[in-house]
Parts: sequence; C-alpha cells; structure tokens
Amino acid sequence: MSRPLNVVVAGSFPYPHGMATTKRIQRVIDGLHRQSGVSLSVLSLRQAPDSSPGTGVHQGIPFTTALARVSGTSSLLGLPVLWRRAIRYLKKTRRAEADNVLYKYASPSLDDIVPTYYARRIGYRVVYDIVEDDEVAAGISRSKKHKVKVWISRRLFTRTRCPADGVVAISSSLAEKMTAALGGTVPVHLHRISVDLAMYPETPYQPHVPPLMLYAGSFGHKDGVEQLIDAFDRIAASHPTVRLALTGRGEAVRMAAARTRAEASPYRDRIDWKGYLNDDEYYRLLRNADIPCVTRIDTAYAQAGFPFKLGEFLAAGKPVVVSRVSDVDALLTDRVDALLVPPGSAGAIAEAVDFCLRNPVDARRIAAAARETAARHFDCHAQGQRLWLFLKEVCNETRNR
Repeated sequence: MSRPLNVVVAGSFPYPHGMATTKRIQRVIDGLHRQSGVSLSVLSLRQAPDSSPGTGVHQGIPFTTALARVSGTSSLLGLPVLWRRAIRYLKKTRRAEADNVLYKYASPSLDDIVPTYYARRIGYRVVYDIVEDDEVAAGISRSKKHKVKVWISRRLFTRTRCPADGVVAISSSLAEKMTAALGGTVPVHLHRISVDLAMYPETPYQPHVPPLMLYAGSFGHKDGVEQLIDAFDRIAASHPTVRLALTGRGEAVRMAAARTRAEASPYRDRIDWKGYLNDDEYYRLLRNADIPCVTRIDTAYAQAGFPFKLGEFLAAGKPVVVSRVSDVDALLTDRVDALLVPPGSAGAIAEAVDFCLRNPVDARRIAAAARETAARHFDCHAQGQRLWLFLKEVCNETRNR
C-alpha cells in the first residue's frame, strides 16, 4: 500500500500574498493538493512583517513564519532564532506514518542550512526548487548577501556535499546544469511555470477601446522595461489612443530607472504607472488588458530562468508579445499562439503590437490558441500529478538505498 506524502514547502518568501515567487509556491501547492494522500504546510523562513500575516490557514493549507524579515547585522543575529523556530516546526509537522518531504524553494542559503540538515536527520527527503542561475545572478547583483548565498550554494550543490534527494528546475537549462553539477547522482524534474486555468474565465478575446498594453513584473535588468517603453513610443506615434500600464515592484534603483524613462516619454500621459497591486486589482487589470508583454533582454540570467507571467497572460487568452528566451521557442510558435520577438528589440516589440492592433481577427486567433497552449503546457493540476509522482519516486529510491 502506498504511503501518504507529507510535504512542508519552505523558503524565504512572502506567503500567502506576493508576486512571482509566492505564486510559484501557490501553484505547486494547488497541484499537489489534489493528489491522493498528500498533506501540505508552508514554512516561510523570513518575510516582511507588513506583507502577510505570520501564521494562519490559506485555502485550507496551514502556514507559519519563522522570522519577520530584517536587514543588515540584525539579519545574521536573528539566525539562531530562525533556525530554532524552523527546526521546531519541522519536528512538529513530521508524520511518522508518511513519507516526509521538505520542498525547499531556491538554492541553499544561510537561512536554511541548519534546518535542512536537521530535516534530513529526522527522516525528511529534501527537494530543491531551482528557478534561477545563482552564479549568473551574482554577476549582476549589488547585494553582498546574494554573493554569500551563491558562495554557499556552489559548495553545497556538489555530488559530495549536496543535501538534496531531488531537484526541481523551472527550465531545461537549469535542469541540465543541476544534473551536471550533481554528476547525475540526484534525480532532476523539469517543472516549468504553472497556472490555475479556473482563475481565468474562458471568454472570446475582444479588444478594448482604447487598447491597453501591459507589463507586470519585477522591473529587473533582465526585464527590458526601458526597451518596452521605447517600443511604446513608436506605437503611440501611429496609434493615438493606445495606452501602456506598468505594474509590479522591484529594487528601488531599477524602479527609479523605469520611472525616469516613462516620464521622459513624449507620450507619458498615456503611460499608467500602477505600482504594486493586490491580487484582485492585478487580475482586474489583466482582464482589461489587450496586449500583455513579456519582455526580456538577451542575458545569461534571462536565458536560464523562465518568465512566470507568461503562463498567466496565455491562460487569460491574450495575444502575448514575448521575447525569445529560455524555453520559449520550444513551447510557442510565432503568430500561432504568441508573438515572438528577439530579446531586447524595441523595434520588434513595436512591430508585433502594431500587427495585433491592425489585425484584430489574427489577434483573436492567437489569443484563443494562447489559452490552449497554457492548458497543454502549464496547467498546475496536470503538473501537480507529475510532481507528485516525482516526489514519490524520490521517497521510494531513498528508502531502498
């Protein structure tokens, strides 16, 4: 008889409210929750005290926070408290009759080293969910903490020191890198972005008047927001009613750069700076958008990951303009289920948007195919079944060693 599966999803992320990281975690939970014999809980190691309640139940899943997010020296001083609380939670949550899995979001860090090794000692299998290439990210990061994190990750993700029993990767590039780094000794599962299609009512695409372009994300260097605004300037010159909405949040310096570029636009009165929106506001904006844009520039960092918002935009049944990065070309076809553009090309973005605005019949066709592609590749419930099978495989293999 198959043993039940007890999964603790852990990491330093905001929960239950947040952006792409939180939604990645939530869709993993949604997919696993439907599987037979699975119990779930969430351990947020750190999160800002004003971002979410510290403890509670969200959509039937209990969650707790080990430590409110602090910075600087106090962040290090708080580690013993964080470790002690995390260990206590892992001990309390462990079920003797089940296969216990610590599903750890992102690479090893100071926050989770001690709790992770403790979890393994008391019988948890440890599975890492890798969504970015830390080594590449360190090259563009200004954060000393990030560089320390990468140093730790490099030393732990080797075949002799790795605390992982399994690895989940968001892109084929990261899956290959993890397989190579671990010498093939640890199973690796490709689990791309996820969407819950029930959150996006299936309605025929109908352009709004005035038409609205949309960017939503972290405003990072990889996202090419300035290039998107360059493209908007070109479009706005020939389409006098088109608007652009920008929403999300990120590092202050990057947000300031995007804001400065938007204010320098000759069409700045048609650029709506929305800032960070809660889920209800964001999904309302997405429903009212006509052409969502998933822009990227051609960097190793962008090529390693996979844009989370792409899944949401496709599921919403929109003609999405998306840069050709990572696995995009393997999953989407230009002018069939999306409009693919070279990364960093403002001219190509403008051309793709212009095509949608001048060809509403083609835009509707692409939008309908977009939702079908989201259902085929990114449905969280189908992905959840495959992830459940992977976690069961990891538990069976480690039990038989």
